[in-house]
Amino acid sequence: MDTKGAIRVYERFEGQGKAYKGEQFIAEVYYLVKEVEEVLKIKPFEGGTSEEVAGQRNICGIVRSPQADVLSGYVGARLTLHFQDGLMLDFTVSKKVGGETCLIQGLGGFRKRC
Repeated sequence: MDTKGAIRVYERFEGQGKAYKGEQFIAEVYYLVKEVEEVLKIKPFEGGTSEEVAGQRNICGIVRSPQADVLSGYVGARLTLHFQDGLMLDFTVSKKVGGETCLIQGLGGFRKRC
């Protein structure tokens, strides 16, 4: 069986926003967030027809604050990102990757601010 993977991007958001822990403001941030899905193309046998098998959707990205290390103290904590266009996303900081940049993992989905 031959398999090949690809990433399908459903949503992509980039801009300036604000990070909160509950109601507490943490920092102004730059964000690049994507909703993606891993798609496997499976060819069951030589000469057979390829089939696409969709995987689980995932929201992930990076956030960067001009204040060095402000988000690194929140690794694993549930935070909320307020996007510049009125959307919100609950997320966790997965890992600090340098200076003021952190990898994030979305929790749930995107929602509109009230």
